[in-house]
Amino acid sequence: MSDFNNKITRREAIKTTGRIAIGVAAATVVGGGAYYAYIASQPKPVNLAVATWGGAWSDSTLETGKKWTAEHGDTISTELHAGSSGVVLTKLRTTWPNPLIDIVQSGASVGLRMADEGFSISMTENDFPVMKELYPQAILKHPTKGVVGLGIYMFFVGGVAWRPEFVEKDIQNWKDLLDPSLKGKIMIPPISSGDGDPVVETAYQFGGDESNVDIGFQKLKELAQTGNMGAISTTDTEAYRMFVSGEYPVALFRAGPSIAANVTRAGCECDKSMKVKMTHQFMDTPTCGITTAADMISVVDGPKKEAAKKFVNFFLNADNNTIFAKAVGVTVSNSKGQNDSALASYLPTPEQITRYGRVPDSATRAKMIDVWTDRWQKEIVPLVG
Repeated sequence: MSDFNNKITRREAIKTTGRIAIGVAAATVVGGGAYYAYIASQPKPVNLAVATWGGAWSDSTLETGKKWTAEHGDTISTELHAGSSGVVLTKLRTTWPNPLIDIVQSGASVGLRMADEGFSISMTENDFPVMKELYPQAILKHPTKGVVGLGIYMFFVGGVAWRPEFVEKDIQNWKDLLDPSLKGKIMIPPISSGDGDPVVETAYQFGGDESNVDIGFQKLKELAQTGNMGAISTTDTEAYRMFVSGEYPVALFRAGPSIAANVTRAGCECDKSMKVKMTHQFMDTPTCGITTAADMISVVDGPKKEAAKKFVNFFLNADNNTIFAKAVGVTVSNSKGQNDSALASYLPTPEQITRYGRVPDSATRAKMIDVWTDRWQKEIVPLVG
């Protein structure tokens, strides 16, 4: 070819450049549109509100929440129970169908009542793979709706804890609670604790159970009439404070690692060498019961349930469960987690658990708690303090 044929005129160059520019622009528009469409399709970060107790429960939940936020963007906040976890039912009722709470930590019976009223979702291994790692006692099953709660930790209810510097004699028997030297010193949980703990746990000692609580009311009434029952705590945090202060140095049905672990973070300065003694079973009662139970986490059937499912699965993994259980002062619910070795001496022995361990009848407790509460207010409360 000649040089003339290899030359491109200025006009042709401009045309060619224009065509290229238009092509690039078109590609950019198409590609950019696809990119922005993808971004728009991704879930937006949300805030998940977790209903829980104050103190170590809320603090540890928020710490796990910070890790979740760093990895996934969703933020975590807490809505505190004012006393019993059962108050969350009222909060859900008053805001439904636009709940302000997305996840609930509660007692097992409250978890069942949430399911009864249609507030929570059914939980499957497909949505919650961590379920395969949890102990069987940490799986809350509803009679008709399947699994509705997963255990955030395991705990034991029973026996008595005391401060030896304020108590003259060790407490090994139920009759020891009637000793005049304990006048005004015994503290018991509220009837709302565990949906009936003080009454049912007393019934366990004397041949009763959730279906037969009369003996529990009778024995508690006898104890209260001695004047030894000085207070009914309203929350766990208040119970720890009263125990630490020495005002109420005998804590009935609080034997276990929780009270031993929490006395040093009960909102006041205290001697770290403070001693706590406890017995998990009374030696003179006809029968004995050490409740082996779990507090639960449930997902509210609201607009953020998909994000809530993911956080719950993360919250219950072995590492996070280990941290949470240690903070609260209880044992892990994830079989791959690790219990705090410092709490070992406060746990009932495997032999005691095998022989005396009971799994609470949460369904009966949920059904009867209102009746028991009314009776408690009439028969027990007026005799205390």
